[in-house]
Amino acid sequence: MPRPKIAFVVGHENWGKSETLRALTDRDRYQKRCLIDGVEFFIRRMSNDDKPETDSFEKFWKSIDPKKKPNVIGTLCPKFQDLDRATKLVLEVLGALRNNGYQLFFWVIRNRCKPIRNKTNEVSDGEILELCKFVHSDKEVEVFSEIHEPAVMADKFKRFVTNVVLA
Repeated sequence: MPRPKIAFVVGHENWGKSETLRALTDRDRYQKRCLIDGVEFFIRRMSNDDKPETDSFEKFWKSIDPKKKPNVIGTLCPKFQDLDRATKLVLEVLGALRNNGYQLFFWVIRNRCKPIRNKTNEVSDGEILELCKFVHSDKEVEVFSEIHEPAVMADKFKRFVTNVVLA
């Protein structure tokens, strides 16, 4: 039996994570499953930076069963710069997923789609290095550095899933 897998679309708040998944599911924001290269993935759209904040994020990811949901697509905000409760929780959740048998993959949207003055507009190298602690090889983390429309981003994410996650 293949190892259960979770592919996260990673970016900060209002970065394009939801739009990427919406484009992946033909603009249907309620669709909870999608087929990629003949493999069904369950989609969890809510990230740790969405409201209601961490309670729902933590509850879902800590209760997920790899036997019932062996292939999952999720979203994640790499809030690793502060060692506050929310950051510790995200790191704890990622560790629990890995310990529960999931192989983790991260597709990082490096740059904010629409830059905003006086805001963080890039996922930092430090944040990417923190994600690398939860993978077995560097190829399990892909950094997408271009600025594109959601449909192009969804296509690039789908290619990552096909060529890396399902390989």
